[in-house]
Amino acid sequence: MTSWADRLELIATGCAVVMVALAALWLLTALIGLFFARNGKKGENGNGDRPSPAPPPIATSEFGIPEHHRVAVAAAVALLMEGRPHRIATIHVPTHRAPVWRRSC
Repeated sequence: MTSWADRLELIATGCAVVMVALAALWLLTALIGLFFARNGKKGENGNGDRPSPAPPPIATSEFGIPEHHRVAVAAAVALLMEGRPHRIATIHVPTHRAPVWRRSC
């Protein structure tokens, strides 16, 4: 049977090993971050003095659903229907509401 002192020594040793490992990981990531910060500065956006290109516009339907979402829904329906004829009449976007457990606060 082990004494309380032996158990506490084992716990303290384990905590020390974990803390040393975490400190070593922190130091390693900080050094890597310094390396990239020092060598990677070319401008505000990282590509020299050229400005960043504007993002391409997202094609949306008349109801505000992006085109790529409509394509994904159509592909999912086609997969579920397994080749049977089908027609997607409407796509409803659910409203974002707080969960019931959150409303009681």
